[in-house]
Amino acid sequence: MNLWAMWCAPCKAEMPALAQASTEFGGKVRFVGINPQDNADTARQVAADRGVAYEQLLDHLQRSVDALSLTGFP
Repeated sequence: MNLWAMWCAPCKAEMPALAQASTEFGGKVRFVGINPQDNADTARQVAADRGVAYEQLLDHLQRSVDALSLTGFP
């Protein structure tokens, strides 16, 4: 699980490595990106620009952020 947002430079920087790992280990490990802030079109474009093909979820209610007690990115 990778929580990310468009404005988070480290989040975007790690996405190609996660995409590569997903390709390599996708049959053994489930990769999921969660974006709690951006709109669907923006999130989809940012992920595509970085070669991400694994599942992406939007969480505008920020339940994932609350459940994990996150205070910021990355």
